[in-house]
Order: sequence, then structure tokens, then C-alpha cells
Amino acid sequence: MKSKTKPALDAVKRTTINLWLTLILVATFLAFAVTIRFDGVSLTEGRDAFVNRVRSGPMLSAYHLAEWMAWNWWRLRWEPRSNVPDWAFAHRLTAIGEGYVWPNITVSSDGER
Repeated sequence: MKSKTKPALDAVKRTTINLWLTLILVATFLAFAVTIRFDGVSLTEGRDAFVNRVRSGPMLSAYHLAEWMAWNWWRLRWEPRSNVPDWAFAHRLTAIGEGYVWPNITVSSDGER
């Protein structure tokens, strides 16, 4: 006979883990600001309707940025520009995704020390 407490404990564990991850993600936002100006006009500002103000860059997740950098650190540091299909996935911030609109910035190395 199966125990009825086992599925309930598993559900509690999943809920606890989801809550913990949610708290981490909420606590790790960053204001990613890359300012580009042309003739005194900012091309990178955006209106944040939630707080009713103009921001110089989007609010993004520092957690996901750090995770992407940790997974791709060797390639970011040593791999020179290439036409290999998965090169862009490891070198473009837009590949981070996770529900955010990341800026189209490519990080590449010259392969030198």
C-alpha cells in the first residue's frame, strides 16, 4: 500500500523550492544601462509604466546574467568570432532570454592572452 504522505511531502518540497527560486530572482534585478546618445538624444531610454518614470536601460535579472556567464565563461574569454552555428548562442546577451528582452550585445574575444 502506498503512503499518502509521500506525494504531499513532494508537493511541499516543490513549493518550497519554487518559492526559494522566486525570492532569489526578485532579489537579483539589475538596471542594465548602456547609454547611446546621438545629437544629445538618448537612443536607449525607455518609459517604465510600472513606476511611471524614464529609465536609461531595462530592469533585468542579474541571476540569469551571472548564470549565462558562468556557463559560457571559457567561450567568452577564449573563443574568437566564428561562423559555427552555436557560437552566437554563447556570445550574445539576447540568448539569455528567461522572459526578458536583453540588449543585442555580442561579447567576443580575440583569442589572445
